[in-house]
Amino acid sequence: MSSLINYPYGAQCAAGWKEAAERGLNGALESGMLNYTLSQNCHLSKIERLQALKLSLDCFESLSETESDNLHLASYARAAQDYGFRSLAVAALARLHTTITEGKRVTLNEPFLSPMRRFESVVPTGPLRNWVLAATLEGLEQLLAYSSYYTGEGSRPRLLALRDLGYSSEEMQRRLKLVERRFGKPAS
Repeated sequence: MSSLINYPYGAQCAAGWKEAAERGLNGALESGMLNYTLSQNCHLSKIERLQALKLSLDCFESLSETESDNLHLASYARAAQDYGFRSLAVAALARLHTTITEGKRVTLNEPFLSPMRRFESVVPTGPLRNWVLAATLEGLEQLLAYSSYYTGEGSRPRLLALRDLGYSSEEMQRRLKLVERRFGKPAS
């Protein structure tokens, strides 16, 4: 957890995460976070890192099945993506997107991984819930298809929402322009 507070989103959550740690974190969450951190340690062998990532993935999968109100789905999506399980990552992001857009409770008081690596360095502006939604939308857009060309008009609402939230990267802006040109609909 200590490495997560070095990221802008982690710094905003640090006080709540510290309280949660003092109360005692769920063992699976603690194990998932520890193993994910180990998987990123370049001083370990590749097999050790891969084993740690798989253990992390298993922990987050278990948590995402039992505790839907926390951001375990974000961590699960990230670990699945890093492990190469694109379809699992997409499914987790889709569930997280549904949770957020349906106004269901999303608690930020336990450590979680950014669903997308790029968002580790993106400074949240406004409610952190919007930052999580933007990371989720970008993840869906990137992982659903290699290019928005192949997703049809279905990517347009995601790309517009991402733009409206203020977190649209250059890549996402290009994708929006591609969809607009392909289907002849200007951005609203």
